[in-house]
Amino acid sequence: MKQIKSLLKDRQRLFFAVFFLLALGAVLGSLILAIRSDGASFHYTLFFAEIATPNRDFFMDFFNSMRDASTLDVYDKGVIYPPLANLLFFFFSRFISSSLANTSFDLRLALQADQRSIMVYLLFALICVVALALILKNYFQKSNSRAVAEVMSFVFLFFYPFYYCVERGNILLLSMIASAFFIFFHNSPSKKVREFSYISLAFAAGLKIYPAFFGILLLVEKRYKAALHTILYGLLFFFVPFLFYDFGAGLFQLIDNLITFSQTNKAGFSFGSTSIMNLFYYLGDKYHTLGTAVFVLTELIALLCAFLAPQKWQRVFALTYMIINIHSVSSAYAAIFLIIPFAVFMSAETKKQRADWLYLVLFCLLLLPLPCIYYYHRDWILAFYEMLNIPYSSAVNKLLAWPCAQFMFLLVTVESLLHVIAAKKSGKKLSSFFIKTKKKKAKAPAVAAKGAAVQ
Repeated sequence: MKQIKSLLKDRQRLFFAVFFLLALGAVLGSLILAIRSDGASFHYTLFFAEIATPNRDFFMDFFNSMRDASTLDVYDKGVIYPPLANLLFFFFSRFISSSLANTSFDLRLALQADQRSIMVYLLFALICVVALALILKNYFQKSNSRAVAEVMSFVFLFFYPFYYCVERGNILLLSMIASAFFIFFHNSPSKKVREFSYISLAFAAGLKIYPAFFGILLLVEKRYKAALHTILYGLLFFFVPFLFYDFGAGLFQLIDNLITFSQTNKAGFSFGSTSIMNLFYYLGDKYHTLGTAVFVLTELIALLCAFLAPQKWQRVFALTYMIINIHSVSSAYAAIFLIIPFAVFMSAETKKQRADWLYLVLFCLLLLPLPCIYYYHRDWILAFYEMLNIPYSSAVNKLLAWPCAQFMFLLVTVESLLHVIAAKKSGKKLSSFFIKTKKKKAKAPAVAAKGAAVQ
């Protein structure tokens, strides 16, 4: 009884306890439902109904990329990955036969049946899982007990975007881990660790480009020298690998491929997308111009929040939002980047406020593997989806991704605005980036007089 009372008084411990209970309930609920449905409910959370068939598309982001990058004419195939990612996949392709690596697109599923291909991917996935667990453990251990750090690092591996990304085999998994290392350790007291974090972010951007948004955090903290180091590392990771791809010709072909991809993938509604544009694509083509304007506006607001938000996790979330708000990359597994601001949020040593409980719920809805509670009622759910004119998916996480992400962005924006207003009213001034308190002059004469009176 005393332990319960002590827990209720300690908000930080209570916060972790509530999260652990929610995570346990979500994981157990998903597992129980998966067992009762012979695995079907779990299967349907990863696939749309029309492609949820055995041996269809699992791990294919990895296998397709390995097949595309097996030759140096990769950009002639319409590939949009930067050269660093292609070099990595080229390295992986050396572990399988050349005939299989160079197989045609129509026969690409043969890679799924090859033992060597599966082992290469399993080793890649295993390295990523271990790396993320170790990074999270070391990060949480800075402000929590070892037991809490170990449990947190374990629970994070069950997050829906994480295992969705593992199922896809997308290189985004490695890019996110490298980005997380930068966010977690760029303020390390060790100069070597700090420098490695800059290299880590440059490596992440070399794989997927858009993690470069996280570099803005160095500008927010006015660490211009560190920002310069990161930019230099980023240029090296981006341009040097082009030497293997006919440099200039490869660069221009990549730019052309990216433009084509963006135009193709922004053409319609995407279930599970967190982009603000998704709403306007759902409403119809006539709202496209308005949607583009709103997208640009939300990106600018997120950039301002990165500089003005009162808490570090909110600034990191704002930068994360700038990534997952881009429609062409805002797929369900892109939400894996939300693991980073959530880790910063949970490890914050500041006293938890009432609003933090709402943020906790939103993060849980975005990240925890929510049980497909309406799996056994697919008929009326399917009718509901058809009425809304959206593709059916039994994944609750995909259904809630857009409203939760946008609502959290709204909350962070409002809190940042209120913080600025409160700072102005309380006599604080806005510097170029931060809200700083005006230094008050010491009242030495008054103190001296008071001391004389006492004597």
